[in-house]
Amino acid sequence: MMANGTFDLGTLVNDGLQDRSVSDWLWMVFAVMLVCNLGVLCFSRTKRPASPMLHRLAITILSTTSIAYHYTASNFGQTPPLAPSSFDFIVYNIQYVRYIQWIVNAPLLVIALFLRTGLPLSDVVLPSVMAEASVLLGLAGTFAADHYKWAYFIMSCAALFNVFGHLLSKTLRDSFPTPTGLSRWEFVVSVLSLAFIWTLYPTVWALSEGWNLISTADAVASYGIVDLLAGPVFLAYVLRARRHTHVGSVTLLSDDKV
Repeated sequence: MMANGTFDLGTLVNDGLQDRSVSDWLWMVFAVMLVCNLGVLCFSRTKRPASPMLHRLAITILSTTSIAYHYTASNFGQTPPLAPSSFDFIVYNIQYVRYIQWIVNAPLLVIALFLRTGLPLSDVVLPSVMAEASVLLGLAGTFAADHYKWAYFIMSCAALFNVFGHLLSKTLRDSFPTPTGLSRWEFVVSVLSLAFIWTLYPTVWALSEGWNLISTADAVASYGIVDLLAGPVFLAYVLRARRHTHVGSVTLLSDDKV
């Protein structure tokens, strides 16, 4: 990849090592997100997808992530920490644009799990709100002083576990296959896949913003990998898994079913 001049403008890598490869990595993730977004967009315009709303959700998620990575790769969307840290060997700028991306995308990914399932629409509300709460608490912990940040981290993880506890409990309460033909196994695999990916976020947070054990370059690379899993990889799986479901008489936008 061609070298770029982003690091001449600021301090994206702010632990004393202005590594140009970090900027190149951010631009590469942006390019992957953009290409995947254009691919889904072209497919939805040239074909008649079985789940047009699911494709629109995928386009929205990938567009949001593309914009966030373009902003980050351009060395914007960050601010110095407001509270002093007891870890002096690595100091992180807070990349708040990343959290804006997650605030937008988290509830949309939860909704994507429910689309074309025929499950009650009311079951989407609580996990969507808890997903946003988890991101907001993580952001609050990033700005907080060291002796407060772990309280926010615990609350963020609790909100995240509430999301998947609620979703997995549905596999015990509800009857399967769903009205659209989705099997119990397909729904469980979708939930567990997203749960595994989202659990990686607090893990990276604890090692970077939490304990400051990894460099900024490692943190940026790790977040990029997880975003690729939560974006193109997971969305490709959901789009493929739901293409065989049949809507039939189920109204996708009613107050009862999704």
